[in-house]
Amino acid sequence: MAVGLHVEIEDPKFTRAAFELLIANKDNTKRHITLIAIRLAERMLRGFGPDSAFLALSDGSLVRASKTGTFSGTGTDGDTITVGGQVFTLKDTPAASTHIQIGATAAATRNNAVTTLNAASQFVYATASSTASIVLSSKVLGVIGNLITLAESGKGFSFAGGATALSGGSGFFVYPVLSED
Repeated sequence: MAVGLHVEIEDPKFTRAAFELLIANKDNTKRHITLIAIRLAERMLRGFGPDSAFLALSDGSLVRASKTGTFSGTGTDGDTITVGGQVFTLKDTPAASTHIQIGATAAATRNNAVTTLNAASQFVYATASSTASIVLSSKVLGVIGNLITLAESGKGFSFAGGATALSGGSGFFVYPVLSED
């Protein structure tokens, strides 16, 4: 039997990269082998900086949790999109990093939301999926992403099915590589 360790690097300096480390389980326990693999991978990844590398113990089938949201119009000043407790506010005149500029069309507001969420969200990546829709995907792999809560207020944006959390994440435990301080 072997223990697998999947390491994924999320860093703007690199194309999304991943590598696998497989360690044979001979006389040592699975837990001991896993801890050795984690320590080795942490040391290899420390140079990538905080929030740029994640370790995932898995069977090779990690899936990010995600959810689609759609703008039905341009939005109204003060409407909010909340991701993991972090509030993003639609504004006619943005003044903060979590303010989303209201555009002339739903697609323009969607594009601004993608830009703002990718720059300021602690929990998700945002991608455009259609004229007025965005997909929010957990920054961490696996089931833990399903714990990221969602909410919206106002009439211009809604999550599919009235969702209150990301969903669809699967695979084993994931945690970030922490810097040595």
